Amino acid sequence: KLSNDLNIEAAITDNNVPIQPDGNTQQIQEFDKIFIRLSKDKNIFTAGDIEIQPLAKNYFLKYNRKSQGADFQTSFSPGLSSRDEMFVRANGSFGKGRYTRQNITAVEGNLGPYKLKGSNNETFIIVLAGSEKVFIDGSLLTRGEDNDYIIDYNTAEITFTTKTIITSKSRIVVEFEYSDKNYSRSLITSDIDYKAGKFTAGFSIFSESDLKNQTIQQDLSNDQKLIMSLVGDSIQNAYTSGVNQIGFTTERVMYAMVDSLGYDSVFVYSTNTDSARYALTFSNVGKNNGNYVQTGSSANGRVFKWVVPVAGVPQGEYEPIMQLITPKKKEMYAFRAGIDFDKTTSLQAELAISNNDVNLFSDINDGDNTGQALTLSFRDIQSIGHDTIKKWKNTTQVRTEMINRRFQEIDRFRSVEFSRNWNLDMMENSGNTWFGQADVMLHNELNDKVRLSSGFFMRNADNASYQNLLQINRHWKNTILNSTGSYLASPAAGNKTNFLQYQNSLLQKFGKLS
Repeated sequence: KLSNDLNIEAAITDNNVPIQPDGNTQQIQEFDKIFIRLSKDKNIFTAGDIEIQPLAKNYFLKYNRKSQGADFQTSFSPGLSSRDEMFVRANGSFGKGRYTRQNITAVEGNLGPYKLKGSNNETFIIVLAGSEKVFIDGSLLTRGEDNDYIIDYNTAEITFTTKTIITSKSRIVVEFEYSDKNYSRSLITSDIDYKAGKFTAGFSIFSESDLKNQTIQQDLSNDQKLIMSLVGDSIQNAYTSGVNQIGFTTERVMYAMVDSLGYDSVFVYSTNTDSARYALTFSNVGKNNGNYVQTGSSANGRVFKWVVPVAGVPQGEYEPIMQLITPKKKEMYAFRAGIDFDKTTSLQAELAISNNDVNLFSDINDGDNTGQALTLSFRDIQSIGHDTIKKWKNTTQVRTEMINRRFQEIDRFRSVEFSRNWNLDMMENSGNTWFGQADVMLHNELNDKVRLSSGFFMRNADNASYQNLLQINRHWKNTILNSTGSYLASPAAGNKTNFLQYQNSLLQKFGKLS
């Protein structure tokens, strides 16, 4: 406390510790998190290692990023009306990692380790400590040897404990940030909120962009930049030859070029000083997309072997090419407005505009980068009965969403099981979407609840899903009843499907037993 109204808070160390925590406990200590924070009245300035989350109540704009930079927050009265208030927050930093979401294919009875991959299918990544969220069948798990899973951040491998049951039907979803050393990345966020009486308004911005002229691990030549500028959004075609004729050396795995069964320019592993003149860099291009397979390794690295195509179809998954990683940019602008008609009734609206450019080196195909999303929400809460601890309330909420097919979310804004609950994987996904839901819930302060919900999701009038849900939670002195059931009717590849889900539990307490 430097003075009556000026405070300083800091975490400073002289030693740069280039390691991460093990990821086998519920709580982790980040060894190298350095920051300094100054606060005076309603002004807060933070610089160093910071974790950025939206402070505004956005519906579409969700994110959580670890970064290095500066963050400033303040609130004041602009004087536009009596007793109004404005909150402003701005952040400029360099992002530490890239966000991705991965669905893991579970193996019956296998607790792991399961390998995590990057958004470009990179296999050798480092997960940022504490950034992961792990879900199984929609339930969020807890990290720790005594809990649900452990994770090795440096090898990007997750292993589940014996408390977790893994079957071939388990739906495993992992959201995480990983260290991406292709480009330096700028991160700019801002939140502005204004409130005057019953009216509220706000604006938020998120911009995450690779700096295309500041590469880290890859040195791009002018020819490679030209290749990326010509492929547009077809970034899978951004590659260059991985063949380098350097002459024989004992320090690398060397190959000779031969003709084989009518195929020319076939490379075979060789230690012959006269013919082994080629050093190759291989990339995984997917099964039956390449002509080479990995056959083993030597002291200098992995060895690959050419296999004969069958009926013109390649039988391998590797090719002697170098995949070029294009610089990318993701942006979103969110506009909010709301009005409280009284203490119990409110109307909220939000418009979000996204801009997603997967190749900053090219202007080709940029016409489909932007998309829009709009949501309207009405909420009303009415009290029922007398003012006692068992006073009941009736909450009615109606929400509608309209989302353009080009709209791209920053992080997931819906529930992790939303796609499954609404059978979206079986629906045509090329159109705009409309979603609406009406909720009527009777509840009290003892957590008793009766909820009835009805909604629809569609991309056109002939391709709509309809769902009804009933939830009952009842608490007596020693008895607890929780029951939820939902019924979905939806299209699936030209057919109609019906999906009934229900969960019921009845708990009775007998002293210390239940």
